[in-house]
Amino acid sequence: MKSPANRKILCACLGVTESRVAACVRSGRACSVNEVMACTEAGTGCTACHKDIEAVVERNTRAADASVAQRATG
Repeated sequence: MKSPANRKILCACLGVTESRVAACVRSGRACSVNEVMACTEAGTGCTACHKDIEAVVERNTRAADASVAQRATG
């Protein structure tokens, strides 16, 4: 079963989940709100979710950076 965070709707206008945005960032396809918009269409409606998208981008970019650093040193 998926956790509630995986099902959390980040963009209500288009029904884009937080996990979809996070996956887009972790895959390297997006590292900004504009790139997430192009990748998932999240944030292209009313734009109220832009701060939430930015927070997901920041969290997942830091996590990806930490993972790369760990592999380089480990």
